Amino acid sequence: MRLALPAAADLFRAPEQDPLAGQFSTRSGMDLLTEQVDPRPSERLRIELDLGVPYPEDSLRTAVAGYCEERIGRIDVQREAIQRRGCKELVVGLTFLAGCLAAGVLLSAAQAGPYWLRTFLSEGLVIVGWIALWHPVDMLFFERLPLVRETRVLRRIAEADIVVTAATRD
Repeated sequence: MRLALPAAADLFRAPEQDPLAGQFSTRSGMDLLTEQVDPRPSERLRIELDLGVPYPEDSLRTAVAGYCEERIGRIDVQREAIQRRGCKELVVGLTFLAGCLAAGVLLSAAQAGPYWLRTFLSEGLVIVGWIALWHPVDMLFFERLPLVRETRVLRRIAEADIVVTAATRD
């Protein structure tokens, strides 16, 4: 993978947008890398950085690895927060579902009103109860998937071979 940047600092900071100078992107080099790197490790990742000036590869490797570890730490905190919130919402959703099921059974057993109306309301309560579980289940199973992908990408980038070349700019 090859990435051309005006300076090494642009790897970590977003450049200023300047359409008159031909600078349209406002994404840092790391943002560009995380968008392009495949999270599935088929082989060791090689990143070629074309910089405007020579820069020590060891310093960049250390900086990239540190940046990735810090971001992975933030992602882990996010994942744990989603897990906690999802479990709390799951308890509330299950309690609500149990209440809806109990109310549905009581409504079905009641002899007041027409049968079709009791059935309609009873089934409606069951549906509403299951809908209450939608968000907690979504959080616990699916909301964390993009974070898992980003963690895998960042680990690949942190372990990548980084080669620096000083590109000539016209």
